[in-house]
Amino acid sequence: MDGRLNEAFWKQAHSIKDLTQREPNEGAPATEPTEIRVLFDDLYLYIGVVCFDSEPDKIVANEMRRDGELENDDYFEVFIDASHDHRNAFYFAINPLGARRDALIRDEGSNINWDWDGIWIAKVKRTERGWTAEIAIPFHTLRFKKSQNQTWGINFGRHIARKREEIYWSPILRDYGWFGKYKVSYCGHLKGLENLNQGNRIQLMPYLIGGGIQEEEEASLTRS
Repeated sequence: MDGRLNEAFWKQAHSIKDLTQREPNEGAPATEPTEIRVLFDDLYLYIGVVCFDSEPDKIVANEMRRDGELENDDYFEVFIDASHDHRNAFYFAINPLGARRDALIRDEGSNINWDWDGIWIAKVKRTERGWTAEIAIPFHTLRFKKSQNQTWGINFGRHIARKREEIYWSPILRDYGWFGKYKVSYCGHLKGLENLNQGNRIQLMPYLIGGGIQEEEEASLTRS
């Protein structure tokens, strides 16, 4: 796992590309392309993203600390409603320097616990066409009901700092202000997750740096 997304399983996976703006032009297509892929095995959820940029030298990335403020940087973010209750979610974000931020979202964003530190891995790579990231989230980091077939809420966002542009896969209205993006009910749906293993809750960092994804499967994504 190196942030490059050059393995065969990433290339073969279906990508979602049609993100739309929340800011500055609500509902308009994103000005820079983004490609997102989602895979899983029996222990991890994997998210790969390619953030294309027509002016990669103008990408903004300054924060390097874990849980540092990313609002002034370019970043990619993921919202996961694993219980599918449309109110609560796990939040993960990463910038082009590999700085990670996470949180627990409660009650449609009215309560956000920024002190929560989940176990997950993310690697990034700057390229001449933008930047890419690989994210691996162990299922034991997420709380979900036991079921052979899972449906979760999910959303993806990207911030392009120099343009003050916010784009999302499942559109988010800007009527609720900046914190509107934490309204979990806006999430789309992640389906096709089968036979997941939550494992134990002992928080050990999984060793994925040198290895690949074994027997990966592809999940399906729908907005409604």
